[in-house]
Amino acid sequence: MYESCQPTYLVDGEPVRTRIRVVGDPGDRWLPGYSKVQVVTLLEDGRGVRERSLATRQLYASGVTAAGLERRTGYRLVSGPGTSGAGS
Repeated sequence: MYESCQPTYLVDGEPVRTRIRVVGDPGDRWLPGYSKVQVVTLLEDGRGVRERSLATRQLYASGVTAAGLERRTGYRLVSGPGTSGAGS
């Protein structure tokens, strides 16, 4: 599961981030237009809605850049293969 690096909106002053789940494998990354994955937006109850393709370059393992700055775009990994399930 990934969540947006930038809060989508505020509720009672608290940031709310959009969560997505990858549901389709990427295509051949060397072919034009195939470096994308199918994702769904997750609702609070865990249901997936709004299936769409998303460029793999918008998915990050961490919410922090190599320079130590918070990412402002894309989606950061919060659970999945190679993670403990805790937020980054």
